[in-house]
Amino acid sequence: MTAPAHPSVERQPAVLPEYRLTNGGHSQQILDRISRAAGQLRGVGTMYEEQRWCTDVLDQIAAVRSALDGIALLVVEDHLTGCMTATGESSGAAVSDLLSVLRRYIRIA
Repeated sequence: MTAPAHPSVERQPAVLPEYRLTNGGHSQQILDRISRAAGQLRGVGTMYEEQRWCTDVLDQIAAVRSALDGIALLVVEDHLTGCMTATGESSGAAVSDLLSVLRRYIRIA
């Protein structure tokens, strides 16, 4: 038996390809930040393997988390100003889905 899809996936409105995330206003900036965050995370692994001082490792983990928070903010901004606005999905189920995702994100952070 396969696991059911996440509820927000089932309720996703049909989105035209030109309004997908990768074509948002911050696409290149998001991709650049993802690359930087990935490099920072690899650095954390290297620091840990080298048995660096724990507080230094934790400082780098905090930097990675901060970088991811910045990326998330840009993704939300692109979604609000691009996807939701362009498709007219700025009310009802679309807002509910966005709030649900934000609640999960905030719980994790």
